[in-house]
Amino acid sequence: MIETELEKEEKTEEEKTETEAIVKTSENSEMLKTALVFGQSEDELRREFKEYKALKLFRKIYCDLTRVKTESFEDKLDEVVSLGFGGVIVFPTQVRKAKEKIGKADVKVVAAVCYPFGEEGANVKKTATKKVSAWGANGVLVPVGINSIKADNLDFIRREIKRCVKVNKSLKIIALLECGELTGEEIERTVKTLCAVGVKSFCSGSGFFGGVDGISLKSMRSGLKADCERVATEKKGEGSDVISLFSIADKVITADGERVAREIRSRLGY
Repeated sequence: MIETELEKEEKTEEEKTETEAIVKTSENSEMLKTALVFGQSEDELRREFKEYKALKLFRKIYCDLTRVKTESFEDKLDEVVSLGFGGVIVFPTQVRKAKEKIGKADVKVVAAVCYPFGEEGANVKKTATKKVSAWGANGVLVPVGINSIKADNLDFIRREIKRCVKVNKSLKIIALLECGELTGEEIERTVKTLCAVGVKSFCSGSGFFGGVDGISLKSMRSGLKADCERVATEKKGEGSDVISLFSIADKVITADGERVAREIRSRLGY
């Protein structure tokens, strides 16, 4: 008896379903074996795996505390530590308090100097960088002035950021570019200039000028060296936005870490 085309399609679909069922059974069997080794149930093992992956993701998230009210500052630091985030962005005057409150927890304190516009000039940025370095900051977020970039004043930009880099070789300098206000060529040109003076981390914006799109981050990437990192700013506090940014950025800064953590955990189902 000759099979019709419809019968062939139905048979193929049945075989596919059977194959998927076998694979699923095999996966469940492996999960059960692993769970038994650790003396856990499969559900416990799945939850532990999700928690582990979430924590790895949280380590790449920095919380922007520059807009937090003074009376809430210490509570927000406690929140960052308890959730396992990688770092905080604070004003220079908050560095010592942040270091004291965080204690031995593995949370980086990054001081935002001349923030958010970066139009104060080279000497001010260098002096501010020296101070926060002495106060124990792990890094410095340094805005590059939009006017200087628009004027194509690359020599001035090179000199002012180089002064910050030379303050302390172990201090991480994160150059902040308002990518949403710049063209792709301006971004790429500025990034290449700063890479040449030793900057290895670049932030896509402060959040004051709105979010940043993938095209801007790609322009940034095209000017980066292989060992440089991209830091994106997410200003809405949306877990889904943070997750999507990780496809084109190495780290993400958000102003609402607790909300982001809650949404990510919800999406993971725990």
